[in-house]
Order: sequence, then structure tokens, then C-alpha cells
Amino acid sequence: MIFTPSSDSAEAGGNNIIINIPILRIIFWLIIASSIILAVIPSLYLFVWAFWGSETVGVLNHTPSMQWFHDMLTNSEWNKSLLYSCTLGFFVSILSTILLIVHFYHMRYVNYQFDRIAYLNIIILVMIPQIIYAISLRFMGGMLAIHETALVIIGHIIYIIPLQFFIFESAQETIPDETLFAGSTLGASHIRNICFNYIPVIKTTIGVAILIGFLFSFDEVVISTFVIDSSNVTVPRRLWDQIHRSMIPYPAVTSSLLIGFLLLCGILVSFKRLIIKSNK
Repeated sequence: MIFTPSSDSAEAGGNNIIINIPILRIIFWLIIASSIILAVIPSLYLFVWAFWGSETVGVLNHTPSMQWFHDMLTNSEWNKSLLYSCTLGFFVSILSTILLIVHFYHMRYVNYQFDRIAYLNIIILVMIPQIIYAISLRFMGGMLAIHETALVIIGHIIYIIPLQFFIFESAQETIPDETLFAGSTLGASHIRNICFNYIPVIKTTIGVAILIGFLFSFDEVVISTFVIDSSNVTVPRRLWDQIHRSMIPYPAVTSSLLIGFLLLCGILVSFKRLIIKSNK
């Protein structure tokens, strides 16, 4: 016996589907909106604290001012920390990006087993707790008499290279092997092949990797806390050292500067895309 649904039951089922889908969408968008609000509120408060903040926690001034920006940017110690963090962030990010460019390029010419070994190393780096690695780095540096700046550079590279690795990995399918192999066949060295065939194809990925690496290196505090003993400290380390003694809104100022930097990068990228579209 074959059961055939009546037209009434089919219409009822169709109505249920029509009713249920909007409800699921509403729930989905409510979850997304709640997540965005929870993520944005702390950033908005940082802006408020940076412009209206006072030295008393929870007490805001009546009018906004640039007082804390001026105090921070004219302080010699903070200037040294900002310069150190920016220089360190860009140097480490560019260096690790170069290492990954060379790695992913040569992975196209070697056995697949080497690629698996690389994945295993990245997984190991991700699984090791950062605080354990920072302690090990400090003891190793003490035993081998390695300067703390070198230790900080090594620690930051180990910290950001897994993030950049997956950024590069996501872009490898867009690179045609024929172009690279043709360059090698025509007599181009690996360096020329990387510079003129490989890098131009993934220049957007390289820019994203450098930016992400810089932001995470600038924000790193665990390795800096365990490794740095001198007065030449990074911005997160200086914030951590002063947070127990003072509630001056320097954390909000630093966050506002970083957010402003990201907005500037977004504006420049959007402006560049508009120019490219207009030229087409």
C-alpha cells in the first residue's frame, strides 16, 4: 500500500517549512548580532576611556581631550617602547614571511613527505603552551648566553609563524605549477623564480601575512615578560608592569592607536581597489 500525502497535508508541511526557515534565520542573526555587540562594546569603551578617562577607575571626565595621547606620545620611555615594539613587530613579521615564502615555494619541488613534516612541526608549535615555551627559552638563553633581543625575536617568530603558515596555505591552490615549472625549465634560478613568478601571484597574501604577524607580535606579552630583563621593554610588557601601580588609561590609548592603524590600512586597501576598478 502506497501512502500519498493529501494536498492539505502538503500545504501544511510547506507552511511549516516557510515558517520554520525565517525563525531559524532570526535566531541565527540574533546570535551573530549578540556576538558582534559583545566584541564591539569593549572596543567602544576603550575609545571612551582614551578620550574621557581619568586616573580613577570608572570615573570619566565631562569633556573629551587628547591629554593621555599627548602624555604617552611625549614620554621618552613610552616612545622607546613604541619604537621597539613596532620595529620588532615588522622585523619578525617580514622575516617569518620570507621563511614561509621560501618554504612553500620549495615544497613544490620536493617529496610530499617533507610537507607532512612541516605540518607536524606547526602542530607541535601550536600545541605547546606559550608560557612553557617562554620559560624554556629563558633557561636556554641563560645557558647559551644568548642576548635577550635575539631570544625575543626567536620567541615572536615561533609565536606568529603558525598563523602565517595557514594564511599562506590557503593561497597555494591559486598558484599554477606550470608558471613556476616553466620558469625553472627556461633557466631561471630559484631566487629569480620566487621574485618574478611566485611573489607577484601571492602579493596580497604576503601583505595580509605581514599585517597579521605584526599585530600579533606587537600584542605578545608572555614571552616578553619571561625573557626581557632590561629596561628596554615592549609596549605590552610596559603596560603589564604599570597596571598594578597606575590606572592611567594608557592601555586604551594603545588600543585606540592600533584600531586607528587597522582602519587606516582598510581605507588604503579600499582606495586602492577603487582606483583599480576605475582604471578598468
